Amino acid sequence: GAYLLNGRPALALRTLQRFVDRWGNDPRAGEVRATIAEVGEGLDEMLAEQGLAGAADGRLLAEQHEEVQALLNEGQFARSRQVAEQLLQRRPDFKPALNNMSLAFFGEGNFDQAITTAQRVLSLDPDNYHALGNLIRFYVLAGHHADALASAERLKALQSSAPDLWLKKAEALSYLGDDAGVLDALHGAQQSGKDTDPRSQALLSHLAAVAAYRLGKEKEARGHWQRAFRAMPGCEPARANVEDLAQPVGKRHAPWPFAMPNWLTDKAVAELVRRLQPVARPGGDEAVTGEVRRYLEKHPELVALVPVLFDRGDPAARKFALRLCLLAETPELQRALADFALSQRGPDELRLQAVEAAVRAGLLPSGAQRLFLDGQWRETLAFGFELHGEPIQRHSPAVEPLARQALDAIQSGDGERGERLLRKALQLEPDAVALRNNLAMAYQAQGRMHEAEAEIRAIHADHPDYLFGRVNMSQFYVREGRLDKAQEMLYPLLERRRLHFTEFSSLCMGQINLLLARGQREGASAWLGLWEQGCPDHPGLAEWHRRVRRPTWLHKLAGIR
Repeated sequence: GAYLLNGRPALALRTLQRFVDRWGNDPRAGEVRATIAEVGEGLDEMLAEQGLAGAADGRLLAEQHEEVQALLNEGQFARSRQVAEQLLQRRPDFKPALNNMSLAFFGEGNFDQAITTAQRVLSLDPDNYHALGNLIRFYVLAGHHADALASAERLKALQSSAPDLWLKKAEALSYLGDDAGVLDALHGAQQSGKDTDPRSQALLSHLAAVAAYRLGKEKEARGHWQRAFRAMPGCEPARANVEDLAQPVGKRHAPWPFAMPNWLTDKAVAELVRRLQPVARPGGDEAVTGEVRRYLEKHPELVALVPVLFDRGDPAARKFALRLCLLAETPELQRALADFALSQRGPDELRLQAVEAAVRAGLLPSGAQRLFLDGQWRETLAFGFELHGEPIQRHSPAVEPLARQALDAIQSGDGERGERLLRKALQLEPDAVALRNNLAMAYQAQGRMHEAEAEIRAIHADHPDYLFGRVNMSQFYVREGRLDKAQEMLYPLLERRRLHFTEFSSLCMGQINLLLARGQREGASAWLGLWEQGCPDHPGLAEWHRRVRRPTWLHKLAGIR
């Protein structure tokens, strides 16, 4: 029964015959014999289509052919190829076996042999659409884009009365990203009037839905998915896409035609994991990058495949592509990251990660970027900051507890105790700029604003590049209405690539403060969003949200909203 349901009549016939041979007196034997006759008649018709009518070994060849297909579906590629080779010893030019052997070679990661075997079929039968469709897939995944395009034109021009031609066209063109061609394949199937099995109908409708959605035809796409469910209620790729599209627009991956195993062989992924396991440890970033680059030297096809995965991969494939780019840091993959960052594909979170990496690599400028967020093109900020929690300035063992206790005291409102502790610490480390900055905070906590300001100005004079000093100076200039001077304090900080979480928060507050003073509430909101993304638990966010949301009396007098 299972063999018949899965389209394996020769294996079904063999199993049924064995049942009758062993249990010929079973009450069900008569029914089984009738099934054997019916299946045998259909199998003979299939053999005739393959040019094997009347062949003494025809049914044996059919059994081997179906065994090859079953092994392919189970991922047993080496065994599948071995059985195909046995079959080809009997019939060297049996095209279905050659097509399946090309798929087995591909599953083993042997792209060259897969391509050569598909080309061999086409040398025997130039109109063999199975071989041509397979060849397009192999070319795409091997990075031979021009060859894939040329083969696609041949496939699109092919005509046949075979009902599965249209699905093969849609599958191959989906790998290539030819959305219009996929919809043409659907229309061709509809016009042919040929019936196909429910699974083929469902998959063709799903691929058409993906193509339509990618072309901006959402209503049409959803109609195709509904037809896929009517043909095959459990159609997995259609279900996965429809469920993904139920999420908020900024979190969606859909649409995608195929799951990750269709794009990447298990062998290739397993090899990368195996290579990284010995070097994947804290502080081993350089070793990981080196290992990934060596892996890509062995698998150059993946470099060409990454943009394809960004464009039309499923969630797992797209995340794999992103991680590969971030780990490898090669020029080609960094360019792919930049292109992905500025595209409309995939969820906002992944594209924002790509933006940050592209800015750090110098492929995108720091500052305002036009990005596709929440389903719309928006102006947002991108600086490529790498945030960390390592100490900004390390103190001696004698000073470290004093500095920590002082900061705790200041944050709890006890500025006087904080000042006492900091003065003790400064006697031991008089040049520690972080201690001096915290001393200014202790003055502020006690309401001694003039002393705090004097200390901040002195810190900036002694350490003009100190981030907290520059941010504090910008706030003084904003208070004085010298907004250009405030900008001069902050602008160089935007070029920094690595910031402590506290430095990042201070910079964000300085930028928001300046932008509000200029009446640029939208820009202030963008910086607030950037801050919230980097430090979502910062206790000051709520207050700054209120400031950004509510115009002050000064803004109202100036007519700013």
